[in-house]
Amino acid sequence: MNILKTLAAATALSVVMSAPAMADVKTVSFTNIKAEWYDWSGGFNVVPDNNGTPDASVEWGKNGRSGYAFTTTLPAISVDTDIQMSGLTTIGEFTHFNYVIDSGSGISSIKLKLLMDVYVGDDLVDNVAFYYSFNHWETPNGSNPCADGNPHGSGVNVNGCADNVRVNFLQDSGSFTLDGFEYALDVEGFLLPNGSEATTFWTKEKATNTAELQGRVVLRSLAGAVPEPATWAMMIGGFAIAGASLRRRKTAVSFA
Repeated sequence: MNILKTLAAATALSVVMSAPAMADVKTVSFTNIKAEWYDWSGGFNVVPDNNGTPDASVEWGKNGRSGYAFTTTLPAISVDTDIQMSGLTTIGEFTHFNYVIDSGSGISSIKLKLLMDVYVGDDLVDNVAFYYSFNHWETPNGSNPCADGNPHGSGVNVNGCADNVRVNFLQDSGSFTLDGFEYALDVEGFLLPNGSEATTFWTKEKATNTAELQGRVVLRSLAGAVPEPATWAMMIGGFAIAGASLRRRKTAVSFA
């Protein structure tokens, strides 16, 4: 229902504005970021390391060790309060150390907490914790075809069938206030080494696999939402039309 209301509002902005308006862009920055891996499911001898720092890691496994690492690289973000979201940005660098371990000794999920100070312009507005869940699929190495549908022994499956990582925003995350609205740092997926964007990360066996974790600032009520693709496209289209209309009006006023 919140998505439909947001879509309606975005569409309405694009067709009913009758007065000149200027886009309102605010700079939101994040400092003093602390990462923490916690609350895992499954896994043999799971050991977090460097929790409470910008560079947290965790490892697990029997007769071998695999693990995750996360390094925060979150820049200042421009939030357009007319469309109530930012552009896509890199939250940090995610690494899966995917090495051979005994069957059944891998995790199935783990959570990542990011605690940070949030500034709007030069003003500290809050200290906020955002929470994300990483779902881990430790696939059978010898299957053919592999879990990604591709042949064993080639591509990402060259050293055995690739494992899979998927990340989601958790609803127990906090929020911060911007112009009277509550916002959050949502997560959308990964920017892969080949430059493509993906909601899921297939990782090569016997290798260190790194991708950029991507997200954006959105209204708290929309964070973690997974609308139907057509609805999402319409919503983004509505936002884009509204933003473009506002900017055209700004240009018209500036040069009248």
